[in-house]
Amino acid sequence: MKLRLIHRIVPTLALFFGASCSSLIHAAPMERVQVDVNRVVGPVTYAGSGFLIGAFSMDEPDDELFLPLKVKRVRGGEEYLMTVYEKCLEHDIRMEVIGTSAPYWKEWPLDGGEEGYERLERHFEELVNRMLDRGLKGLDYCVFIDADSPWINWVEETDAYFLEAYRRAYEIIKNTDPEAKVVGPGNHWGPITSWWKEHEGDHTWFMRRFIDYSVENDCVPDIISWHDYSLDGLGITRDAKAVREYLKKKGLPDLPLEQDDMGGKKSVFRPGIFASYLANVERSRISYTVKCCWNRDCVGNSLQGMLTPKDHQPRSLWWMYKSYGDLTGKIVEVSGSETVDAIVAIDTDPSIIRAVIGRFKNRGEPVLIRFAGLGKQVRSVKVVAERVENTEHLPLSHPEQTISETRPVINGMLDIVLEDLNPF
Repeated sequence: MKLRLIHRIVPTLALFFGASCSSLIHAAPMERVQVDVNRVVGPVTYAGSGFLIGAFSMDEPDDELFLPLKVKRVRGGEEYLMTVYEKCLEHDIRMEVIGTSAPYWKEWPLDGGEEGYERLERHFEELVNRMLDRGLKGLDYCVFIDADSPWINWVEETDAYFLEAYRRAYEIIKNTDPEAKVVGPGNHWGPITSWWKEHEGDHTWFMRRFIDYSVENDCVPDIISWHDYSLDGLGITRDAKAVREYLKKKGLPDLPLEQDDMGGKKSVFRPGIFASYLANVERSRISYTVKCCWNRDCVGNSLQGMLTPKDHQPRSLWWMYKSYGDLTGKIVEVSGSETVDAIVAIDTDPSIIRAVIGRFKNRGEPVLIRFAGLGKQVRSVKVVAERVENTEHLPLSHPEQTISETRPVINGMLDIVLEDLNPF
């Protein structure tokens, strides 16, 4: 039997494997990533491929740069979404409408006045009706962006007013379009929430408070959303677990989860870190994600910085996302190491395995990738590897092929040592 494994390694290597490799094991200890081919997590979802406002237009970027990424979600205000909704419908991209943004924040009912609430209700009723008039029913509506943040004045003292505003917006959206889905709370998570001094060190407090309120007031969102500002994807899996455990505690079903602002300032162009994000999105079965971008270099229909803004040349991050889009079939279980993570899938052609491997920390030692469970009947495989260099904001014309050879499989296992999986 010939098993062709296509393995793509990000920041440093992009492996197209033909099946399973041999047993190149160094005497010195090294990090190890374990891939259990016979333990299926679920189908490839491409849930990690979503974008914020301004990532693309109807005409840009060209299809050969857009379609390979298997874009599944776009999140933006009404004005932007109306410029791209035909493209979204054509390619089955789910749209999330940001219901409120500056300067409307300044009109929110921070004093608890009824006039402010009524203004908020009119805003959402008119917004949803405009979408319905365009034939766009059943959209996702985000009531708040950057909930729990001081720049919209949602702090301890105004908490009750904002929660009431959320409840009223929820009811208006549902009454106006019963097929619509409400997204919330859209809060920050992690160290950035230190402005809540009363709850410093308890970064799940706001999420628990919001869920408690929504249960008590019959306004539980259809999609639970938050921003994760971890320096790698491990926080996504950790926080998804925490949310699901709390939903279960409150007697709620396992609702869809959204990572609605994925990525930090340091990671904006780094493929190795995004390999970790995407691996954890698939591993934790997040339903939706939206990639953010923190730099003026992210504009110009550049897919949030994956392309250069003026001439749309692919950066290394685009090549990593393309590798993710190339995955088909079923995701299998991966146990990452301290600095390396991977997304691995058995192709719809079961003789092919594809993998995206990335280093998400500033380390550069060799790493052993072990593929287990290939089957004793598999004696050798064709292994193809490509290295995607971390070029940061500079373009990358193409990955560098580093392996293309047949290697033996021993007792159903293939060990591959990546010598140059460098930082990011």
